[in-house]
Amino acid sequence: MILIWNRYTSAIGEPIETFVKRLLEDQIPKGCKIHPGHIVCGDNPESLGTLYDLVIYRPDICGPLSKIDSFFVFPLECVVGAIEITSYLNDKKLKEDVSKLTKLRLMKHRYYWLSTGSITHAPVYETDIITPRCFMFAAEVPWKKDITFAKRFQKILKDSGTAEAHIHAIYAGVHGCFGVQSRGSQSDPLFTIWHKKENPLLTFINNVVISIHRFPIKPNILYFEENDTKVNADSFDFYPRLEKYGIKIEDVDLLLPGINVSNNI
Repeated sequence: MILIWNRYTSAIGEPIETFVKRLLEDQIPKGCKIHPGHIVCGDNPESLGTLYDLVIYRPDICGPLSKIDSFFVFPLECVVGAIEITSYLNDKKLKEDVSKLTKLRLMKHRYYWLSTGSITHAPVYETDIITPRCFMFAAEVPWKKDITFAKRFQKILKDSGTAEAHIHAIYAGVHGCFGVQSRGSQSDPLFTIWHKKENPLLTFINNVVISIHRFPIKPNILYFEENDTKVNADSFDFYPRLEKYGIKIEDVDLLLPGINVSNNI
């Protein structure tokens, strides 16, 4: 499959990022989009955040906060996953990409308003259980044996010191597709690596699609506590708390076309 990709790109000069984006945008679940950009978190809204080659996001939850050149700036609340892409994945680049994606998975806190039906009050809800899905795509790697690459990949994950160094799938050219099957606990990271040699490009696509399908569309808000009382919240609508990024509610329609801003907020 990689030979097909090489002939295709050499024929029309399509950049690898464009190829991967076009490959996935018709496969990912309805409601998701893909675009390169920075990702920012409400815990540190003044930091522009890391630039990712491709960000998978849900515009129906929230659009980008702004645009810098051809890159968007996404709030974490709408981010489903990210992909790091390279034509040649050497040891240095492997470490860098694992580090970048681990940094994203360590962005834990998402902030929302809950629309309860009141015209004067909207509770704030915070969650840290939704973690972005992370992927890597490399046209070529320098390691000669599949097992050699797998062991190096596993060691870099272990050296990160956190179980959040979880790469769901990595396409590694002729070596096939790899990924993390299990990662132990946060206190004792232990990474088990899976590998599939046959049809690696299809395997990569399937893993992206399945991982994104499993990502919760909305926070799993069963209840929230208010005045020491548990209130059932399963049927409530939710909206990103954009004030965490310095965005005023009255400006949202202008800055983020498409977002449904309730009068209840």
